Amino acid sequence: MVLSHVSTLVSALRTASLGRCRSVKVHYSQNNVDVLSLMRRSGYIVGFSTETLARKKQIEVFLRYHEGRAVIRGSEIISKPGRQVYMKYNSIMKKFNPQDFVVISSPHGWISLAEAMQLRSGGEVMFQLK
Repeated sequence: MVLSHVSTLVSALRTASLGRCRSVKVHYSQNNVDVLSLMRRSGYIVGFSTETLARKKQIEVFLRYHEGRAVIRGSEIISKPGRQVYMKYNSIMKKFNPQDFVVISSPHGWISLAEAMQLRSGGEVMFQLK
């Protein structure tokens, strides 16, 4: 269930940014809130807010654009429900460029690649933004 919510979130953000939307609404889950907080700290989104409509919670995500171009230009879902990808710290450092934005579910919570480097931690590699 976690993977499907996060995958849906990433797909919605990519589609909305390619369509030059100012914001997009996604399903509410605590995992989505954690991932969006990480993306806001890293500068990939402007922010987000939660709202309840007819007893259904949603998150409105405000997308970031730089000089008219979307900051989120693409994405790659790495862990999928049928194939979860776990990597140790050394494997993550060999596979990804330190400047990439990769989200990892680790024992420390949801962390970016930069935070994984500082913590020297591995975990389940969820997705990468381009």
